Amino acid sequence: MLPSPFSCPLPSSLPFLLCFSHPTSLSTPTYAPPPPPPPPLSSFSYTLFYPSSSPSILTLPSYPTVEKSYGEGDMQSSWVSPKNRALKVISANVQSLFYKLDDLRNVVDEIKPDVMAFTETWLTTDITDSEISLRGYQHFRKDRPSRGGGVIVYVTRKLTAIADINIPLRNVEVLSVTISAKYSRPLTISVVYRSPYQISDQNLILITELYKASEKEDVLIVGDFDAPGIDWRTWTAQRMPDNFNHKLLQWATDKLLCQN
Repeated sequence: MLPSPFSCPLPSSLPFLLCFSHPTSLSTPTYAPPPPPPPPLSSFSYTLFYPSSSPSILTLPSYPTVEKSYGEGDMQSSWVSPKNRALKVISANVQSLFYKLDDLRNVVDEIKPDVMAFTETWLTTDITDSEISLRGYQHFRKDRPSRGGGVIVYVTRKLTAIADINIPLRNVEVLSVTISAKYSRPLTISVVYRSPYQISDQNLILITELYKASEKEDVLIVGDFDAPGIDWRTWTAQRMPDNFNHKLLQWATDKLLCQN
């Protein structure tokens, strides 16, 4: 089953789903003090909230706050100002999008997300855009020429979206989509899928592209990096200077990114 944003399985070490955002040089969000620590997580989701002058107008961020859901729909809504306009973003590793379309449509009907970013789509050129289209959404896909891999981003047609997919990598897919709305600052959402069998030269290219992607003021990076050697609780990695886990952690540290 494709997980909804209110029911995503939580891995023990969070090596595969990274959501980065800049914590500094941005205006301070308005929100209530954090609630007491929740019970152990059985599921998780992230919904970005942006300040808005009207509930009907989406304004992209000077700084997003995060509303987390614990368990089955147990929302910690006190974290977020009620005046904010929500932009719902979900991300998942689907392992064959084509065969999960019915589940995905159920998620869309129930949650109505603004943006959906998926990895391991396993799409091929034999599967046309019309076969994976969703009513009310535009989509951008990057398929792997060989078996497996692939990423896709769905964006509601209420938002303007422009994609950049020209990144020359083998067995790695990186897709960046910049979205905007009237009276808004643009937000770039990048989705990454990296094969665990990636060679070192391609890893270096990927890290270089991540540095470029994170230069933008407002960016959200999600995906499956397959970096189990990183402990995101302690921000430590395996002590191998040329190791991908170390380089990925160094990138996040250099760019002052936070992992959600």
